[in-house]
Amino acid sequence: MANELTTNELLSKVVDAIELNTEKLQEVLERIECIDNTLDDFKDQRGIKEQSDADFRENVLEWLRRIHQQGTP
Repeated sequence: MANELTTNELLSKVVDAIELNTEKLQEVLERIECIDNTLDDFKDQRGIKEQSDADFRENVLEWLRRIHQQGTP
């Protein structure tokens, strides 16, 4: 039949499909890596902010202790 593919033609189509899917998977992996890096950056920034928040709370507590020791309401 004229519509039948030879084994080589069929294998060629399979290889083309695999290459296309491999390229698509590589794009997906690159996007995932980008998202992962963004999340790491966010966590790093949040860690800094959490430390800043903790420092701020500690400073406020120290300020309140000093006010209390001085007898100022």
